Amino acid sequence: MDPAVRLTAVTVTGDTVHASAVRAGASVLLRLAHGTVIDEWPVNSGGSVASITDLGADGGRTYVVIEAPAVPPHVVTVDERTRGGGAATVAGDFETVRHEFAADDGETLTVVVTSPKGLTGPAPTILTCYGGFGVPDLPVFEPTIPAWVESGGRYATAHIRGGGEHGEQWRRAGYGAGKRRGIDDLADAARGLAGADLTNPELLVLAGASHGGTVVASCALDHRGICTGFATTAAPLDLLSLEKHPLGRIWLDEFGDTSSPEGTQELRAISPLHRAKMIDPEHRLPRFLGIVLAEDSRVNPDDSYALASVLREAGAEALVWEAPHAGHGSNHLDSLHSMGSVLLSFAAHTTRRTRSSEGRHA
Repeated sequence: MDPAVRLTAVTVTGDTVHASAVRAGASVLLRLAHGTVIDEWPVNSGGSVASITDLGADGGRTYVVIEAPAVPPHVVTVDERTRGGGAATVAGDFETVRHEFAADDGETLTVVVTSPKGLTGPAPTILTCYGGFGVPDLPVFEPTIPAWVESGGRYATAHIRGGGEHGEQWRRAGYGAGKRRGIDDLADAARGLAGADLTNPELLVLAGASHGGTVVASCALDHRGICTGFATTAAPLDLLSLEKHPLGRIWLDEFGDTSSPEGTQELRAISPLHRAKMIDPEHRLPRFLGIVLAEDSRVNPDDSYALASVLREAGAEALVWEAPHAGHGSNHLDSLHSMGSVLLSFAAHTTRRTRSSEGRHA
């Protein structure tokens, strides 16, 4: 009944209910008895920010799956969890920290950053987001993250309005006619990272998949100079033609209202393809990578090709890569590794062009 909490999984052992949830942008474990929360624990792994991604019960014991951006999923009992034990490790020396930055309207934005321990000064950074459909974007394991961080970069995830990290009010603030709010939140998160001396625009690449790719592209093109490049994966990039995608009709309410001239104009203003068409080519343009999926059953790849064409005509570097044998959902590890490698190569090349010598690992 708490509107500030989003439950993600529930399991029952005898008279006790354990639930994983998201509260205030963080993963927590709840213990309930007779419908009342009697215990709540924050989640960490080895002292770093982490998330519960599943839980279950067997033989009278409750188990949770914990992971972090640079820590693969591992199973511990609730007893181990409460004692702080059971932390997994991976090769490397990383830390994941939660930062808070102010949005332009005064709201507090959370950005979860994974870095090499001891790294100081600006570093090449990949900043991601999702920010739609009320989905919490939790810090979870992805093999490309330790690979990128091990090479001296930072990997950051911004909690922007429209997602599910801070309850229903947070989700509604970036929904429909409020979609621009989430786009501006991502820009404020990028400025916060730069202001904290963690990166700078010349070392920053924005990256997002599906809905997150739409936000990333709109942000990079609307907030000029915020980043040096941006990458999208399987993203709808023409918001005035969502119906041409296999599942596009069910996204209409999420992005805005096309039934009025005002609504259509607002959609045009945040649509990446239309933003690109309004760009003054005399200004430096960010580099673009569009990843499309050969077996995508939800998003038509044409938007990515169209955006790349418009950007090239305006003088930008833009390319599209098709991931073979990949669809919009679960994929074979080989496909995931290929997509990760392409993204990291793009980020490394893009940031290396203007990379400074600041930072111990630069």
